[in-house]
Amino acid sequence: RSSQIGSKSNGVSVRGYASPIKSVTVFGSGLMGSGIAQVAAETGHNVVLVDVNDAALDKSKKGISGSLSRVVKKKFATDASAGEKYLNETMGRIKMTTKLEEAAQSDLIVEAIVENLDVKNEL
Repeated sequence: RSSQIGSKSNGVSVRGYASPIKSVTVFGSGLMGSGIAQVAAETGHNVVLVDVNDAALDKSKKGISGSLSRVVKKKFATDASAGEKYLNETMGRIKMTTKLEEAAQSDLIVEAIVENLDVKNEL
């Protein structure tokens, strides 16, 4: 019931649910932001990971890939092809960019940038 919405339309009672979250944008690709992006992608969400430069995004991509490789090693120890598929599909759900406008169509936006009030206000 947590996301139920009740309303009337043309005198007919309509009961619906809030739209599910399908896409997530994470601002900040540091340890916290990349972790959030990874978990969101692992749970089937399309993710846009935004940071100020490509070097930060490259570092994040390597970190996420390494973390997922450890997950695959444990979770798919006896099925290498399923593990490779899991890794590729999860990484395929993460788009990395330096362009803020690519976050415009997200269902959920998470701010995980550096704990600096001036930087946060600028964002």
